[in-house]
Amino acid sequence: MTAKKTNLSHHAMDIRHFPTSVADNGGKILYLSRLWDPARHTNPEEKERRRIQSETRIAICRTIRRHFPGSIVGLANEPYTQAMAPDLVLDNSFTSKLAFMKALRSTDICLADDGLGDTPGWKIGEYLMHGKAIITTPIRTVVQDFKQGRNYLELEKNRVENDLLDLINQLLINKRYTAMGNENLAWSQRYLYPDNYLKNLLHLAGEMP
Repeated sequence: MTAKKTNLSHHAMDIRHFPTSVADNGGKILYLSRLWDPARHTNPEEKERRRIQSETRIAICRTIRRHFPGSIVGLANEPYTQAMAPDLVLDNSFTSKLAFMKALRSTDICLADDGLGDTPGWKIGEYLMHGKAIITTPIRTVVQDFKQGRNYLELEKNRVENDLLDLINQLLINKRYTAMGNENLAWSQRYLYPDNYLKNLLHLAGEMP
């Protein structure tokens, strides 16, 4: 009972409640993120990485809001974000896990970018398991059978304002986002669902044929 009132409701995260088919919400776009204050880190390289990351996230949000006003886009409500991009700050209630999962179900094209340490965050996994088309900054880790052009479109950090609209429109033409969503739902079932995930781990470890 208590869990249903928290951000981590078992119902929200239970894989048995995840979709088994791809919905079409008319090409609606989702991008929710946060900014990391460079001043809170002592390493100069990390400070610069966070600065670039913040600029990228702000540019993504503003570009989408300007051209696709019906999208679900914004940044977590924190002091650094209030100073850097007050127009993009989301209400705190909107950034809960339950609110995110509800928004995820109502959208078709989801954006992601590097997390801390230049690694893709688990958010991409949630996109995959909900059968969403994905646009993301370059993925620098090896992901089995996960292909640019089939499972996601790639966006360079320094090309947001030039390329993001083109990538979104590529997915909107003939509702290509539904085809990519189907590819990604199938991929998640092969590689992320618990039984197949364990089988793949054992296979990679050489313990299964």
